[in-house]
Amino acid sequence: VLIIVLNGKKDDSDDGHISMYLKLVDKLKPNEAINAVFRFLVYNQKMDNYLVKQDMTGKHFSLLKMEWGLDDDSKLAIGGGRVFVEYEITLKDQLGSNDEKLRDTSWFQSDEKAAASRGTEDQPSLFFSINLGVVRYQPPAHYILGIESLSSVRSSLAKFGDGRISSSEFSACGHKWVLIVDLNGKDNDKDGHISMYLKLIDKLEPEEDVRAVFSFFVYNQKLHNYFTKQDMIGKRFRGLKTEWGIAKVLSLSTFNDPTKGYVICDYCEFGTEVFVRKSADFQMGTLSLVTRANVSRQYCWRVSDYSKLDGKCESRPFTFDGISWTLLMYPRGNAQEQGKSISVYLSLDDDSKLSIGGKRIFAEYDITLKDGLGSKDIKKSFMVWFHADVVDWGFSAFLPLSDLSKRYLRKDELIIEVDMKTMIRLEDAKLDIGDDD
Repeated sequence: VLIIVLNGKKDDSDDGHISMYLKLVDKLKPNEAINAVFRFLVYNQKMDNYLVKQDMTGKHFSLLKMEWGLDDDSKLAIGGGRVFVEYEITLKDQLGSNDEKLRDTSWFQSDEKAAASRGTEDQPSLFFSINLGVVRYQPPAHYILGIESLSSVRSSLAKFGDGRISSSEFSACGHKWVLIVDLNGKDNDKDGHISMYLKLIDKLEPEEDVRAVFSFFVYNQKLHNYFTKQDMIGKRFRGLKTEWGIAKVLSLSTFNDPTKGYVICDYCEFGTEVFVRKSADFQMGTLSLVTRANVSRQYCWRVSDYSKLDGKCESRPFTFDGISWTLLMYPRGNAQEQGKSISVYLSLDDDSKLSIGGKRIFAEYDITLKDGLGSKDIKKSFMVWFHADVVDWGFSAFLPLSDLSKRYLRKDELIIEVDMKTMIRLEDAKLDIGDDD
C-alpha cells in the first residue's frame, strides 16, 4: 500500500515536505523477510515528467517493520544514511586559464549540508562536479562478477586496446543479460572512471522493447559493503539499442588505491541488479472527491416496532453520489456490547460491496440518534476508509440500553439519521504508460 502524508512529519523542522511510505500488507511468518528497493514519483503536469526520489540502500520488510519510506529532502537525497561523494571544486580564473582545482572524496552523513554561491563580478565563482553514489550492505540481487588476477587481466586487455570485460549470460526478470565492465572508462573521460553497462541478449521483435531500471555495484572488501550507482530514470532496451549503462561509476584513482579496499590481493568484484517494469504489473489509483456542493446527503431511518426486533436490522438502501449504503442496527447490542447497548453502523450496500473491487472510499459522516422530545440528540462522528475488507463502520456501544427511555424511543419508534459530509473515492486501474527513449 502506498501512503502519502501531504502535511509531512510533525518533527520536520525545515520548510515541510511531502512524506511517502510503502507498506507491505502480505502476512509474513515470524522468520520471513522481504528485502526491497523502491522509488517514489510525483508527476509534474506542466512539464509532463516525474520528480523521482529513490531508496538507494534497500530496506528489510518484516513483522517488526512493515512500513518504510522517505521522510524529507535531505534523507531523500542520500537514502537516509551515509553517502560517498567524489567531487571536484574549481576556482575559476575569469581573466585567463589559470583555474585552480581541488579533487577529493568524502563521506557525508544525512545531517551534513553543502553550499555554493554563484559568484559576482568582484568575486570568483565555485563550480562543483560531483560523482554521487551510495553504500549499501545488501549484495546485488541478480549477478556478481569476480575478477581474479586483475593486473594480468588488465595487461592482456591493454594489448587489444580495450578494457571491456563481458560476463556470462544471466537471467533476471524473465530476460537474459550480460554485465559489461570497462576498466579503462570512456576515451573522453580525462580523469578516468570505471564504466559499467548492461546488455540485453534476448532477440526482440522490431516493435518490442524492454523497459528497465538497474544498479551497478563495486564491492569494498575492506568495509564489506557495496558502492552503488543507480540508473534513476529507466531505460528502454530494444533492437536498435540493447546496451545501456553508466560511464562514471567509480573513479580509477579511488578504485586502484589499495587503502580504499576495492582491490585486495589482485581481486575485485562487480555486480548488478535489474528490474523490468511490465505493463500488466502497473496500477494507477485516482483519488477524487465525489460529493457535490449544495446537495443533501442525509438519510433518516424510522425504526418501527422496536420492542419486537432482535438480531441485526438493516434499513432499505439509499444512495449518496452514486454509492449505495444501508444503516445497520443491533437493537440488543452487537459483539461485546450484546445486552448492554444499541449498536449502529453505516454499511456499503450489497451492490456496492460487489463492485468495490480495488476501490477505496473515504467517508466522513455523522450518525445521530434523534431525541423525540427536544435537543438532546446523540451524535457520533466518523472518518473511515471503506474497502473490500472494511465494508461497515460504526459504534457497538452507541447508547446504553438503559438510556433509551421514552426520550429516544417514542411510541416504540426509534429515529436514526446519517449525514454524509465528505466522500472521496480511490479507484485503481491497470494502465500502460510509455517512457521516453
